[in-house]
Parts: sequence; C-alpha cells; structure tokens
Amino acid sequence: MNVQLKVFAGLKQFLKPEMSLELSDSLKVSELLENLVSSYPDAAVVIKHSLVAVNDVMVAKEYSIKDGDTVLILPPIGGG
Repeated sequence: MNVQLKVFAGLKQFLKPEMSLELSDSLKVSELLENLVSSYPDAAVVIKHSLVAVNDVMVAKEYSIKDGDTVLILPPIGGG
C-alpha cells in the first residue's frame, strides 16, 4: 500500500517535507506515528504532540490509513 506523508514546521528539520511510504498492511494513525518515532527518535516529542489529517480532514489516532491516502502531520505551533 502506498501512502504520501507530508510534514510541516518543526518536523522538517527531522524528516523530508514530503515522502512516499510503501506499507505492507493497513495501519492506524497511531501505528504510523509509532513507526516514525522509532525511525526518527530525535523527532519523538514533536511527533507525539502533533495533530494528523488524512486527505485534508483531521482524524483521530484510531483512524485506519488506506492505500493512496495523503497523511499530514501538523506539529504544535508556539508563539505569543
């Protein structure tokens, strides 16, 4: 199964802004995030606090990702 992954803001220092992922099985968002934390441990804190959208719709961590989906990882934004 092929999934497009896009990351924004602070995550760009750890991951490529856009990646194509080849996954063997359907995954839940939470499982994808766990895999990313394992692969990019320096980004763990940011990934764990990020929101996720699939095909431009915000989803819960239990959402099942499907073939052809575009997953957006949106880290928290600070400011003031």
